[in-house]
Amino acid sequence: MMRIAIFGVGVAASALSLLVDSIYTLFALCSDLVYVILFPQLCCVVYLQGSNTYGSFLGYIVGLLLRVGGGEPNIGLPPFIKYPYYDDTDGQLFPFRTLSMISSFVTIIVVSYSLKFLFEREIIPLKFDFLYCFRKYELDKPDEEKTENYPMA
Repeated sequence: MMRIAIFGVGVAASALSLLVDSIYTLFALCSDLVYVILFPQLCCVVYLQGSNTYGSFLGYIVGLLLRVGGGEPNIGLPPFIKYPYYDDTDGQLFPFRTLSMISSFVTIIVVSYSLKFLFEREIIPLKFDFLYCFRKYELDKPDEEKTENYPMA
């Protein structure tokens, strides 16, 4: 699966480099994506102990959708989300990149802390933790509880 993803990203990067007229446009697009997608994730991982993979993944998806939804005229991507103050001649006049970044931040924080609360209190059973973010809490239980669930034969 990882090889397919690497190949797909390589093909997308090659196609993008052939479509864009200038290096400056590529630089601006890359810095824009780093601002919207990676900056919130980096800040949450460094400064928030409760952030986890679930929040990070959903924050990535929300940030990417809102950013791509605003369109990018330099690569011929029309907007499918028309933010406030949208004008057909001038394009997006609303700071949708900042909105995308803040939405990604909020999504990471809300989803991470919500799922942390739900999994730690076992409102959602740990067997549904398919990304293995909270399985470590099974190790923190006293030895009596561990042996009760798994009797020696």
